[in-house]
Amino acid sequence: MVLSATLLTMALPLQWAWTERAALRAQWPGLDAWASRLCPRCEASPWARLDGWSVGASSLQPTPQGGAFQLKLTLHNRSGTRLAVPWVDLRLMDGQGQVVLRKALSPQDLGSERDRLDGGGQLALQTTFRLKDAAGARGGASAPSGYEVGLFHP
Repeated sequence: MVLSATLLTMALPLQWAWTERAALRAQWPGLDAWASRLCPRCEASPWARLDGWSVGASSLQPTPQGGAFQLKLTLHNRSGTRLAVPWVDLRLMDGQGQVVLRKALSPQDLGSERDRLDGGGQLALQTTFRLKDAAGARGGASAPSGYEVGLFHP
């Protein structure tokens, strides 16, 4: 009985460390080498935390050829730790503020080859897309009058 209680008491911190491994590795990068020796097949996933990110600047402009738009944005990692690059939730609105198109864009869709960014870093992203996707969405809107970008982790 005492042995079981002791083992369970010792297992609790290990379980906590396992569930918080991405956060621990982000806050103490020196743990990466130790963890990879301990578990060579384990994948080191980046810390998915949104409160460290901000959108520094964004723009949505029509392309010179027409029929397509180019989204450019800069993401800033305001935290002091390495974080997973978030996805972008793009919402295009009509003149009444109704959403006519909503797109979830992965970091790869936006041209990023990185899945994480060190604390204090910034990342310039861009993509081009056609609005034919929005033609059947709500009343066949041809051009957005506004847009919003949000960040999320799937």
